[in-house]
Amino acid sequence: MTAAKKASKKQQENINSRLALVMKSGKVVLGLRQTLKSLRQGKAKLVILASNTPALRKSTIEYYSMLSKSGVHHYGGNNIELGTACGRHFKICSMAVLDAGDSDICETLVMLVLVIGDFHVPYRASSIPAKFRRLLVPGKIQHVLCTGNLIGRDSLDYLKSLTSDVHVVRGEFDDASWPETKVVTVGQLRIGLTHGHQLLPWGDPASLSELRRRLGVDLLISGHTRRFEAFERDGGFFLNPGSATGAFSPAEAGETPVPSFALLDVQASSVVCYIYRFIDGDVAVERVEFKIPRANSRG
Repeated sequence: MTAAKKASKKQQENINSRLALVMKSGKVVLGLRQTLKSLRQGKAKLVILASNTPALRKSTIEYYSMLSKSGVHHYGGNNIELGTACGRHFKICSMAVLDAGDSDICETLVMLVLVIGDFHVPYRASSIPAKFRRLLVPGKIQHVLCTGNLIGRDSLDYLKSLTSDVHVVRGEFDDASWPETKVVTVGQLRIGLTHGHQLLPWGDPASLSELRRRLGVDLLISGHTRRFEAFERDGGFFLNPGSATGAFSPAEAGETPVPSFALLDVQASSVVCYIYRFIDGDVAVERVEFKIPRANSRG
């Protein structure tokens, strides 16, 4: 088993174990109707949806999210505990947690965020590596944050096939109507998103740090350089996922581009970042972790 598949399997096992514990020691209701009832009564502390369809309808997720104070967490695949409880051949099932019992699922539920960008398809690259596509499947990722320079519409459609919650900022070759920066909140984490071509010098830590303070975020994600970077500075964390396709850069003509992206496992007080690189025909994975700073360190 490759390192990438092992990391993906570990993440899924983490979700399964938490669901199993809350169903064993806590108080839950199963089914869409009972979940909706508990939401309307204000009894649900957490709502979890599961499906073995390519993706839940966006309207379903948005409606449940509107009623749930803690949001709706969506997982895909037949092997999760919730799916097992509702039957092997389920299409969509749901669970409302009324009492978590011995489980810490309400505080430390895994939320996976795909950080990706600089596709440059079709002008500088044809597509992302096939092995990346096999890892990035619908239902496993809750949020997508894209640093821009998608170029072709197909790349945006692909990201939207993974989850309904997709955030994209404008690169220098993208639609002028897209925003230059965005701020997204995932759990307790405030994330700033920018392409980075506006900051000079490109990738300059001081310029990035100033933008992070201006946006008031814990984590600032940028792109443009097409090189992966992750570092801490001035009480914040900075991430550049590189280029998903390994697109050629005229500014780095002497370097061989390496396709890469990142997955963030957002927990209650920390974030684990898995970095995926396509090197010599295989996927290599690295792991870094940082603590979510207190709110007063954002500014």
